[in-house]
Amino acid sequence: MGSLRLGFTTLKYHENAVKIITEKIEDPVFYVFYDDPKWVQKKILLDYLTNYIFHNGVDKDYEDLRLMNTCKHFIISNIIFHWWSAWLSQNKNKIVIAS
Repeated sequence: MGSLRLGFTTLKYHENAVKIITEKIEDPVFYVFYDDPKWVQKKILLDYLTNYIFHNGVDKDYEDLRLMNTCKHFIISNIIFHWWSAWLSQNKNKIVIAS
């Protein structure tokens, strides 16, 4: 899968990150934020409960930031928006995987 990119990271990066999370968290639930619903639902296929979030759009991207902020753990791309969502999280035991 190597050359496909999600944000500034490869799909392989995300596969490895999911593996790390699933080794540390029992029964994880994933929330995937992406602005191309068709692409992400074809390419990000996980063997765990997965919720795809893409309903807010560019006009309400602050809602995505608010929702991301409520997650317990984070797999983030090299995008400042993702970094802020993890940094603002109040979970003191959060796992943050960043490229």
